[in-house]
Amino acid sequence: DLASLAPDESVTLYLDGTITGDLPNTVDVSATPADGQDVPLPGVADVTDSDDAQVFEVAPSVSIVKTVYRGHDAGDGCEGSNLVAGENGDAVTYCFVITNDGDTRLTPVDFSDPALSIVDASALSGDVAALDSMGPGDSVTLYYETTVNGDLTNTAAVTGSPADGNGDPLPGVEDVTDSDTAMVDGVGPAIHVAKTVYGGHDGGAGCEGAELLTALDGDDATWCFVVTNNGDTVLADVTVDDTDLGISEADLSGDTAALASMAPG
Repeated sequence: DLASLAPDESVTLYLDGTITGDLPNTVDVSATPADGQDVPLPGVADVTDSDDAQVFEVAPSVSIVKTVYRGHDAGDGCEGSNLVAGENGDAVTYCFVITNDGDTRLTPVDFSDPALSIVDASALSGDVAALDSMGPGDSVTLYYETTVNGDLTNTAAVTGSPADGNGDPLPGVEDVTDSDTAMVDGVGPAIHVAKTVYGGHDGGAGCEGAELLTALDGDDATWCFVVTNNGDTVLADVTVDDTDLGISEADLSGDTAALASMAPG
């Protein structure tokens, strides 16, 4: 249709392509004035025009790092670690470091942590308002104070909506997301010792003995100590002291090396 355009006639052309980076570009048109038979008009110069269009390639991204630590201190202990252990009722603090690590403003950044029953950032402490609009490179640390209530592996997620400098959504650019996990190991450590005694010396073959031994002064006796990890947590460096006998585990016979680390059961 470009071979001949009558006055007020218009033609629409297009080019399919792919984005390979930023591209400000200009298109030029030129045309030769002609009569009704498409013969150039003598002495009449060609006419021209140009117009610009711009492709701005964006790389939006958001990240979250979630950690946890023991205690409540208004978030001073952030960042924590990926795993803490504690007994039910112990105080713990979750930390959330949210960063716009792309090249595009995110307006807003939404937050959720279903395992903690948190549906949005309003349950968190810190500069929550910073999530309303985060420029490239912006980062905010938020925290949540709670207590141990059994084992909990939980994941926090963020979703950022790419926007222009005025905060208007960028059409055709999808939201960006990220998630991270922290774990609380709810522990119930416990230890039990059963002490008995029996008459004679036989290399401990008579263990377990009884709670009571009646004997004469100078008779041989053997005391038995059964130490059990009856909790759910490994116990390290177990010590045995008997002040009435004036002994510690160093004075005992048997598998004393097992006291260095005792698994549950």
